[in-house]
Amino acid sequence: MLTRGGTDTAELQVKIIDFGLAKAIADAGGEPDLTHGQFVGTPNFASPEQFGSGPVDARSDIYSLGATLWFALTGLAPHSGTSIEEIRDRQAHDHLPVARLVARKVPEPIVKLLRSTLAVDPGKRPASARELMEALESCRRKLSHRIGVAGRRSRGGAWIYVVLLAALLSIGSFFLARHTASRKQTESAAKQRGAELLAAVNRGASFRQPES
Repeated sequence: MLTRGGTDTAELQVKIIDFGLAKAIADAGGEPDLTHGQFVGTPNFASPEQFGSGPVDARSDIYSLGATLWFALTGLAPHSGTSIEEIRDRQAHDHLPVARLVARKVPEPIVKLLRSTLAVDPGKRPASARELMEALESCRRKLSHRIGVAGRRSRGGAWIYVVLLAALLSIGSFFLARHTASRKQTESAAKQRGAELLAAVNRGASFRQPES
């Protein structure tokens, strides 16, 4: 991220923003136990499976994106804690605090979206970046329709959510492009390995002597 250090005339500075991969170096007043061992990331925004030994795929990114949206709407992480163990325990046993969203009058389509992206079970989340984008677009259309029906009086607050969803669609398109490229790279590598194996088999067959 680029910043001018708080003033318009200051020189531009480059800052690394922790979005799950930058390892925090905590000072005396920080939270030194939030990043340790083999875990690398931001625990308050990490999916439950990132804390265990289970497989991590696109649905883990989707959970983190949902946690980021939750934070943008409430100012708090969905499940916070002072240690990885505490956060993991709250994810596993505490219900999603939807009352925070209700208190801030977050529209129901967004609440429903957050319930799915922040599901503890990966199987209950959108299965892919493409499916997430479809859910975001559906949510955006519903809110745009409500703005038109409700009239000018309620447009100010509702438009904030539409703009926020548009931003998330942009992030979702990045996820989609990344996972598509990753899948194509994996398929290409698999084809290459298959071709090499077939060539090795054919070379072996050419040296085999016919039986007498």
